[in-house]
Amino acid sequence: MNKKPTIAVLGAGSGGACMTADLIENGFKVNLYEIPQFEDSMQPFIERGGIEITGKITGFYEPNMMTTNMEEALEGVDIATMNVRAFAHNLFVEKAIPHLKKEQILHCWTPYAFALKFYETVKEKAPDAIIAESAILPYFVKRDSPDVVNCHAYKLGNYVAAMPSKNTGKVLKALSPAMTTRDRFLKPATNVLETSILNGNITAHIPAILLNAREYEDTTGHVYIYGKHGTPLTKKVEYAIRDEAKALCTALGLETSLRCPYPPTKPGEATLASHIWWTPDVSMLDLGCLQEDLPYGTVLIAELGKALGVPTPVSRGVTDLFKTMLDVDYWQEDKLGNPSANLKTLGLDGLTGKEILEYVTTGEKTPKQNE
Repeated sequence: MNKKPTIAVLGAGSGGACMTADLIENGFKVNLYEIPQFEDSMQPFIERGGIEITGKITGFYEPNMMTTNMEEALEGVDIATMNVRAFAHNLFVEKAIPHLKKEQILHCWTPYAFALKFYETVKEKAPDAIIAESAILPYFVKRDSPDVVNCHAYKLGNYVAAMPSKNTGKVLKALSPAMTTRDRFLKPATNVLETSILNGNITAHIPAILLNAREYEDTTGHVYIYGKHGTPLTKKVEYAIRDEAKALCTALGLETSLRCPYPPTKPGEATLASHIWWTPDVSMLDLGCLQEDLPYGTVLIAELGKALGVPTPVSRGVTDLFKTMLDVDYWQEDKLGNPSANLKTLGLDGLTGKEILEYVTTGEKTPKQNE
């Protein structure tokens, strides 16, 4: 029997902790990493010597190491997989790049144009490494307390794509042993445009928060974002954004749906609709989903629509409304000042749809595109 490799999990929040437990349960060694400024997120696990998890994954799991030293975390691993909010992508990439080795994979579960944003940087500073992303975080998870996470559900399937696309097979081979247990599937996407455009979180969060803004302005954190707030009218906005994303994919000749389903709910089990999203003492401006779904989600959809000549009035409209409400110009940056996923930031300004496809597929621009 082949020895299972060590995997580096980057980010020790609820998603990273859940993934660490999942991988350890399936026989992998895990190096759990957190950047120093977020060390408090990992400290409760360090103090207990491991991660306690409840729900769909249950037990106490001890990582191979828990560290704030990126060089140490990446030593000897084939793949480093990120489980962090999009506004923190750059912090982790900056720490990882100096230590990436030949053929080492830097992969992210929160797509939001991750590969497009950092491809040129990786190409320049770690040219023999591979950058990739998946369609969505595989878990529905939250912390019940500082040292205990609850896996409410896990997705039965996911997709992966690398930039350039020729590397997708390598990433799929590296991730599949870890992410095809529990009757799950992991499939290749056409390219990194597909994984980012069809990111289901973009449509799920923004309409529910926008159309229930009063409750999010005055809350102790107990809100039913997938239940009470998922009304028929809210769903109309959700589906409109989804349809704009699908129209982009159609214009680019890509798949128009990536199915990442949850298992069916059994009798007596809690449903997603009953899930309470608990974010105490957090203002609307600080809601993590808004600070990634807007600057790296609806902005991406609207900007690609502009490049391709595809109308995206709803994605553009909700972005403008939140820009006005929260005084953040999401067309240019997130709340921390990181550049948003606009055409200029992604290096797509002035490119045609055909040229954009060529770039994500081959990783190269024609001389004309480089001028």
